[in-house]
Amino acid sequence: PRYAFLSHETRFDISSIAQTTCVQTTKKLHRDFAKIAGGSAVYWPGCVCPPEDLSLFHALHAELSPWEASPYRRSRHPACVEEHRLLASETYRRVVAVLREIFGVKVGYSIVNLYANGDDWTEYHRDNYRAEGNRMSAPGAA
Repeated sequence: PRYAFLSHETRFDISSIAQTTCVQTTKKLHRDFAKIAGGSAVYWPGCVCPPEDLSLFHALHAELSPWEASPYRRSRHPACVEEHRLLASETYRRVVAVLREIFGVKVGYSIVNLYANGDDWTEYHRDNYRAEGNRMSAPGAA
C-alpha cells in the first residue's frame, strides 16, 4: 500500500494516491452537449499556428513559469490563473489578440492549463463565468 501524510505542503500530492469523482448532469448540460454535437463547437488544430509548430507552447511554458497546481478541484494538472502573470506574458497576449480577432469575442476570464502527458486531465465540465473566477480587468484583455 501507498501512504501519504496530509499537510498544507502536501495537500496536492494526495490526489496522486486516490481519486474522488462527482458527476452531476443537468438538463442545461445535456442541451449544451446537444449543441456541440449539432455543430456549435469549433475544433481547429491549425487556428493560431501549424499543429507541428511548438514555438507557442514553449514560449508560454517559459513565460508562465513557475507552474503550480491548479486551484480548481476538478483539475489534475498545473495551471496559470493569475491575471497579472497572464498579462505579463507577451505570447499569451498575442494568442488572445489573435483569437479575439478571429472569433470576435471579449476575454473576460482565462486560464492556461499545462497538460504534460496523458496523466493530466480535467473532468468534463461547463465553465460558469457568472459564478466565480478571475475577471480580466486590464484594458488589453477585453
